[in-house]
Amino acid sequence: MSTTSELEMYLLACLQEELSEQIQEVGKIRRFGATNVCPVTHKKNILKMQEEAADTAAIAFLLNKLTPGEPYPCHDFDPGRMAEKIKRTQRYAKISVEQRRLSEAAYLHLKEIIYRAAYS
Repeated sequence: MSTTSELEMYLLACLQEELSEQIQEVGKIRRFGATNVCPVTHKKNILKMQEEAADTAAIAFLLNKLTPGEPYPCHDFDPGRMAEKIKRTQRYAKISVEQRRLSEAAYLHLKEIIYRAAYS
């Protein structure tokens, strides 16, 4: 196994770990709230989630630097891709309203956030 392949496997394991930590933090926010303070770290859950997101982005950055000229296909921060994901999120949220899994008020709040982000 080449050094690059070995490092790639290692970084993928790191990425997997960071993603699972993000999922764990989202679960804590859902259970205890975003502003709840963790008794162990003394940090708000929302801050812990943001830290895990930054950790995930750092590993993705390293993966993208692994082979110059051949970016790794993860965490594509391309603005066009992000805009498309935002549109899909809004579309799926509307479906969730229709299926009574999300309130109309929450959907309208999402639309407002997206509008402010697009025009600020």
